Amino acid sequence: MASSNPARFDKSLVQWLWASAPTSTTSYDHGHSLALESAFQQFLRHNGSPSCTIHLPPGPYEIDFIRFQQHPQAHPHRRRRVFRATIAWLSASTGQPCDDTTSQALELAFLDTGSLPADKRRVSSLALPFLQPNDSVDWQYLVDDDWHSMDNNDAITAAYTQYLDPSQQTQFASYTRGTTTYRLYFSNMTQRNTNTGFCRPVRVLVPPHGELFASGPLVSASAGGASPPPQVPRNYGCPEKYLSVLQRPSPPSIQQGASRIDALLLVAHVLLWHDQAHLCIYGGFVRDLIVRQEEANDIDVKMPDAQLNMRLIADIRSALLAKFPGCRVDGPVGKGQAKTLKLHGPLFAGKRIDVDFTPNVVIQQPGADCSAGNLMLEPRGKLALKAPQVSSVVDVATSVQHALNKQFVFFYAHTSKATPRATYNDTVRRLTKYFGWGWTCLSPLPPDVVQAVQGRGHRAILSIQNEYKPAYTF
Repeated sequence: MASSNPARFDKSLVQWLWASAPTSTTSYDHGHSLALESAFQQFLRHNGSPSCTIHLPPGPYEIDFIRFQQHPQAHPHRRRRVFRATIAWLSASTGQPCDDTTSQALELAFLDTGSLPADKRRVSSLALPFLQPNDSVDWQYLVDDDWHSMDNNDAITAAYTQYLDPSQQTQFASYTRGTTTYRLYFSNMTQRNTNTGFCRPVRVLVPPHGELFASGPLVSASAGGASPPPQVPRNYGCPEKYLSVLQRPSPPSIQQGASRIDALLLVAHVLLWHDQAHLCIYGGFVRDLIVRQEEANDIDVKMPDAQLNMRLIADIRSALLAKFPGCRVDGPVGKGQAKTLKLHGPLFAGKRIDVDFTPNVVIQQPGADCSAGNLMLEPRGKLALKAPQVSSVVDVATSVQHALNKQFVFFYAHTSKATPRATYNDTVRRLTKYFGWGWTCLSPLPPDVVQAVQGRGHRAILSIQNEYKPAYTF
């Protein structure tokens, strides 16, 4: 059952707090809370940094997302616990959640005035449920968009109860599923694979009232037991199906019935884990295959310089031939300063795979055409921005959200016919591509550019958002 209220996952409906005293907490201001939530989502969903620096009086503080602690950078031993609360707005009379727009408006008004409407309730997940080992609870972990129950509820509940006891020092529970050992961190409700370091959100459902402490929203439960848990909306976080494959040191396993997608992932893994090349992958491969889980046309590779490593080419050829007998690798073929490998194979459904190597020095500024196209995989598969200078406007998590929702913020200068013809045509060409796919632009565009796109037979869908006014161009 899909969640009908994706606003619950909006950064404005999450509040970060720190333990100002043994029995009390203090909220970070709204700006710091938004910054912490953005950095936490990058850590949790995109293999980002496990810590974040924010500036508070009297100086910078380091926030540790694994231990959920903060300390002044000048005094690492002065540690205080940090908390993350998910906010839900409910009708006081019915207990039903408010719609997206109402929830966001109520939360922003509450932050401004501190007042609660008489007909509404504000519920925070910070009120942790105190569980007993014999409680009929359901601990769950997230894979892609589905929640799965764990097998060891009693042991996890016992460790969690110890965690809530101030006299205990319990930070996590270790458990084994199959042949893999995990650590479940109660402070941020994640489970961490001890071999790969990959994190997944965790939550606990507690009947009969459905109290929930998790990385996600509150979930209702019926008197007879927990109702089917809603899935995390597709517009939140990067699906890990293919991303996790590229973040493992071992190459992807190729099973019988391998497809063109398997070949794309195999080549990408060679590129990202090669010991003699510092390469990044960007463009449609990241937007389409990694984020949207749709087959990509090709692989765009950014090189640190113009010198193509020939051992890398040999390793790509040998990896493909070992897993895809009958595959043929042509090239590299020159395209100006860029080089292209052309991969052919009987399992590629007649679609050649091009691997385009482009030196960083010849990539056209600002480095990306729009937010959805600004995602890049760094070595070892870390998700990042190709044009990091836009991070204050559109960060990694928001760019992923735009790609999943078929939306974009356009980055190119807002050219008109008065600008050089080549620049104007390139702007129209790039916009035509996205509008031709039925995507929505969230930033303003000049009327003559919109008319040029529509003159090519495509409807220009605009939904201008306030945060992108005036137009942001780089």
